[in-house]
Amino acid sequence: MMNGSKPFSGRSSGAEFKAEPAKTAGVLFPLTPALSPRSPRRGRNIRPCFDNTTEVRSRVLPKRKTKKRGLQPQRSNFPAPCHLSPSPGGEGWGEGKRSDLPPQTHDDSRNWQTSRVYRQSRGFPHLVMKTRLCVVFLLLVVTSCAVPRHGRLLQTTDGPVGLSRIGLVLPHEHIFTDLRGPDAPGYGQADANDVVRVMKPLLEEVKAQGVDVLVECTTIGVGRNVSVLARLAKETGLRIVVPTGVYGRANFAPKAYKEMKEHELTRWMIKEIREGIEGTGVKAGFIKIASSEKELKPLEQKFLRTAARAARETGVVIASHTTSGDVAVLQADILEEEHLPLDRFIWVHSQAEPDLRIHKQLAARGVYIEIDSIGGSPKDDEKLIATIKELIATGHRNRILLSQDAGWYNPGQANGGQQRPYTYLLGTFVPKLRASGLDAETIRILTVENPRRAFALAPWRK
Repeated sequence: MMNGSKPFSGRSSGAEFKAEPAKTAGVLFPLTPALSPRSPRRGRNIRPCFDNTTEVRSRVLPKRKTKKRGLQPQRSNFPAPCHLSPSPGGEGWGEGKRSDLPPQTHDDSRNWQTSRVYRQSRGFPHLVMKTRLCVVFLLLVVTSCAVPRHGRLLQTTDGPVGLSRIGLVLPHEHIFTDLRGPDAPGYGQADANDVVRVMKPLLEEVKAQGVDVLVECTTIGVGRNVSVLARLAKETGLRIVVPTGVYGRANFAPKAYKEMKEHELTRWMIKEIREGIEGTGVKAGFIKIASSEKELKPLEQKFLRTAARAARETGVVIASHTTSGDVAVLQADILEEEHLPLDRFIWVHSQAEPDLRIHKQLAARGVYIEIDSIGGSPKDDEKLIATIKELIATGHRNRILLSQDAGWYNPGQANGGQQRPYTYLLGTFVPKLRASGLDAETIRILTVENPRRAFALAPWRK
């Protein structure tokens, strides 16, 4: 304050602020409390006034009114500088009278910048917050659409089924299989009525035991016939999971699939998983492939890599007919090279490998260990039970799958050949597991939890 002059009095009775003298005349915003864009008092704005001298005064004005839907466009949020005249008594400032001098030249560019900064300080953060809330809402909507409300799904002949609606699962069986080779006359074909006559009672029998899902592992090269499977599923009420993929070992792979390029094979498998198989409307629920007994040949590796890319894209599991532990380890290494998580790989016929160290090694890496010869030779039950208990004792209970590799209607043979029922696992083998000391919860995990988790469509991962 200079020579007893009185401070400027604003319209409101709010607090008045004294600004420090500006070091340079004409400074638009000295960094002082008096020139803060917002007053410390609630609901008050500070509007600075300037003169050609080195001192600055400010006044408190009522809060600027805005409409409910946001700030309205305006030329500036700050008025042009006003001028106060010196007091009549000498130096100092008067009672707020305007000077007769012409107003100070207004810098539009600086005032626009000031208005923009001020507008951002008040309105822009609200816009950012609303935008962020909208983005979060959209992400929640997309996520809720991508992941079904009832959880992960298992793709069957009846369409996708939530895991909570599925009980007992047989993860490796056969209904219709043609081992004559793709060049044999009538390959993969049979009288559908005769297939239904022979196989329907076997399927109804296992359904009566409480089985909800049967995984049919016959794929391209060994006589896959989806239309017959869909009819049996409809007439028996038993859900059936069918595969895509090529059975590449020996001479089972058809010539057309051998000649397909890798990207063509991948697209074909993805199409059968997402759109359906051969116009039937039935979608593949997993990929089935095969390997030779002691090595992984180039063609088999080609089918494995393309299967890995399709599985990575769609979330299905790969089941491989593999009797050698060393080949199974090589397959797991290749799948990791293709960036496929190993919980998307089932080692089929693992009981053919005598070295349990390989079973434990692959189980520790996430691979499912499938013991699927149950009932083929009852004298082997004790050996299979010992293998199961050893894997459980070493912490791999959640990686074990149990099945029978039963069924087998063979076209070209009278009455479809000799079929083996699907009932041995639940009717004979499970009671032996109980007698060996396994509790009911462990048996439930081996026959319900593990297979439905293995064949469930995994979240999309690339």
